[in-house]
Amino acid sequence: MANIHLALQRLMINKVNITARSFILLFQRNYLDNPERKRINPQELEKLSNLYETLRLFIETTVPKSKGKTDFKLRCKVLSDLIPMPAEEIEKFLHGGRRKFHLFGCLNEVIFEYLKLSDNKREILNHQFGFSDKYERIQKSKLAKKQNITKSSVTNAAAVIKRKTDDAIKRFKFLEPYYSYWEKYKLDRGVTEVMAEMCERIRKEEGADGITPYFVARVFAMIYNFRLHGVPSGGEVVYWLVPRKAGGQEYYADTGE
Repeated sequence: MANIHLALQRLMINKVNITARSFILLFQRNYLDNPERKRINPQELEKLSNLYETLRLFIETTVPKSKGKTDFKLRCKVLSDLIPMPAEEIEKFLHGGRRKFHLFGCLNEVIFEYLKLSDNKREILNHQFGFSDKYERIQKSKLAKKQNITKSSVTNAAAVIKRKTDDAIKRFKFLEPYYSYWEKYKLDRGVTEVMAEMCERIRKEEGADGITPYFVARVFAMIYNFRLHGVPSGGEVVYWLVPRKAGGQEYYADTGE
């Protein structure tokens, strides 16, 4: 919604007789960041139409005081158009009350089950990123030799995977009303160390087998807009979440950075 021009937002809300196709074509022609003016193919148009209709319903049916089942289902439907996971599968991770969405359990499946990657990239994800302790960390040179590719190819593939995983994680900001990590782990108190105990608690509560402190720290950093710092300590790395100050300045922990 932030990318939709104010005039078109009003059209979405008030002119309910406008068709999805006409809205998307108008948006594409006037406001889409598309300097080459490429046409949208029919498959993309159908996907965007579904997203438009869902957003329109979301605006019409949701009020600030009510964040119920209908609201949650609509948010899942929108989210499913943005990540490779069906809405009904996302919905399964809401357990109990409104603030009981198991974000890490869901992301664990999105990244390790649903994310569309080739076999080679999947192996790089498993052994390079440190998202799961089920997989051994392997040096790029060894992965390159194993896959019969160059080390730079592994580096390039890792960059693609990082964009895909970061993008998937960021999309889940849309479900923020349904999880409560900010309050539960007191993330509003300045610089926060991501403790192993915190990770273990999330594992048990959400059935997120294998997730690591790095995975937890990275998700919190992206969802809540922290700066992530890794500090070597006793042969391991301790992860700190550092708040961003107004004006783009950073508040740095006493880590020598």
